[in-house]
Amino acid sequence: MIGQGRGAKVVDAVNYKNGQKNNWRSRCWNLVSEAIGRDKSKAIVLYLPGSLDLDASIAIRKGFDSCNLIAVERQAKIARVLRKSGRNTINGNLGEVMRSWPDNRRVSVIVADLQCGLTLDAVNILWAWGLFPAFAKSVLVLNMQRGREVYPASASWVTKVTQIAGKNRAIAALIVAGLDFHKKFGSANRGQNPFYFFLTKGDGYLKILPSYRSTPRSPLFDSLVAYRNFEDGLTGIYPDKCTRAKIAAAYAVRTMRITGKLSRAAP
Repeated sequence: MIGQGRGAKVVDAVNYKNGQKNNWRSRCWNLVSEAIGRDKSKAIVLYLPGSLDLDASIAIRKGFDSCNLIAVERQAKIARVLRKSGRNTINGNLGEVMRSWPDNRRVSVIVADLQCGLTLDAVNILWAWGLFPAFAKSVLVLNMQRGREVYPASASWVTKVTQIAGKNRAIAALIVAGLDFHKKFGSANRGQNPFYFFLTKGDGYLKILPSYRSTPRSPLFDSLVAYRNFEDGLTGIYPDKCTRAKIAAAYAVRTMRITGKLSRAAP
């Protein structure tokens, strides 16, 4: 549907280690902590680490347990380095990992700090988060970059969607996911389109964040923090067996660290 041409991939989080980006990152984790509440130490977190793994130390300072942080890194070389450093890491694409996640393994937080615009893989992340039981009552941080979309020639309507969304790439992705849901299932499924749900319930469910690149004269809104406040979801989606095995291995590492059979990762 979207971005299926060459180069239409979710690119891993870039290591923006500067004051503006660090402030943006801290604000996101403050909102996540506020949404999760007192149970942060038990919350499972999926996130894109990049080679410097900058989010992990912030999450731990906010009260999340290092045993419950699971990095998802697309580049195999970086994934190996992270594992050697002690970080529990799945080598794979975040959208594919989420689509293969077991229904009975609840995830509380997904941090998708993407270096891409509106692509099929970005919408897949939203699909998994908004529809699958494992992500019920979870918080999603989605950050996108403008000017990096890869559309088919016939997808001029996607540009119109971004205009309707106030040029917010993350909101545009929610709208496109909603349109895709309507196309596949119709409005009668679940009695309500879950993606429109996020767009109509106000600040209690969705917060729009300015990009770290914003200035007072040129505000940019490419980020959101959303809370999925419902339990039901689609089941019976066939997972990728190889990805499911990687998830099982990551959970085994988590269990061994919690029980003391394996040393914990450094903060």
